[in-house]
Amino acid sequence: MKEKIYSEPKAVVKKFRFLVLLILAISALILCTGCETSHDETPIIAETSVQNSETTSSPIIEPVNTLNAAESIILGDWKLYAITYDIGEDRWDATGYVIINDDYTGTYCIDNTVVNIKWKYDGRIDQDYVFTAYPDAKPIGSFTIAYMPDDGFLVLGPDDNTYAIYSREGYVEPNTHVMESATESSQETQLSAGQRNALRQAQSYITVMAFSRSGLIDQLEYSGYSSEDATFAVDSLNVNWKEQAILKAKDYIDTMAFSRMGLIDQLEYSGFTTEEATYGVDSLTIDWKEQAYKKALSYLDTMAFSYSSLVDQLEYSGFTSEEAKYGATKAYN
Repeated sequence: MKEKIYSEPKAVVKKFRFLVLLILAISALILCTGCETSHDETPIIAETSVQNSETTSSPIIEPVNTLNAAESIILGDWKLYAITYDIGEDRWDATGYVIINDDYTGTYCIDNTVVNIKWKYDGRIDQDYVFTAYPDAKPIGSFTIAYMPDDGFLVLGPDDNTYAIYSREGYVEPNTHVMESATESSQETQLSAGQRNALRQAQSYITVMAFSRSGLIDQLEYSGYSSEDATFAVDSLNVNWKEQAILKAKDYIDTMAFSRMGLIDQLEYSGFTTEEATYGVDSLTIDWKEQAYKKALSYLDTMAFSYSSLVDQLEYSGFTSEEAKYGATKAYN
């Protein structure tokens, strides 16, 4: 049987929130291993700094003459790209900036709120650079700053529900020459508000997650844009849909096991054409026998199979007879 996976937009903030949680977990572990507690005392569990903001104070950070390469990577001016909320909404009309200085101070602004900060470098998690900011203002507590080189974004979480995303350029209109030619071909001199907002939302989605053309249009319509505005926005972007199919295939194969045909079917279900889906799958280097083994294990985790019925199930999922027998044999050993 074929698994169907429904695509949801992956905001940059999901990755950022994972970094924050991981940092808190590591901090709690260090505190627990570094402190001694008596048998009749309850150990103190560190909570997030926002909740303890009344007692949080800025650390003393001694300026140095030369910052290391990791610290220098965030220096300079950043412009507000978007604000993302936990409730799933994005704001594109906000204004703001971040300035990071080489003396471990800085300033961030959202709309008319300006806060001075001190900062320190915490380290790297995967490819991302993680920092902690200590605002001078009360009752704002310390928060995490993450620089994501893959996206070029600087993400700040000044409170539990709001995440501000900054870039060097701020918001840049995508594929401007396409938009200009579309405008020139008509009598309009400006895009409608619906078209402009749909363009910005489409650019936001395609920046953080792979989509097919029809999948991105569907996502914009689900977000409340009309079919006309959603189609206009997607067709105004300069997107290589075959490259998107590669990225989407990698997302799927990193999540669960697939046969070659099963992965092509999944990409087609996500809106890619057969040509795009086949290109995406065949562009990846995948050991399909090992995929059969992983799929066999997932089947055995959910219900009982005899060897022969497991082979049949794997073949039904698109594996060749050779791949299915390999996977079933290895899972049984």
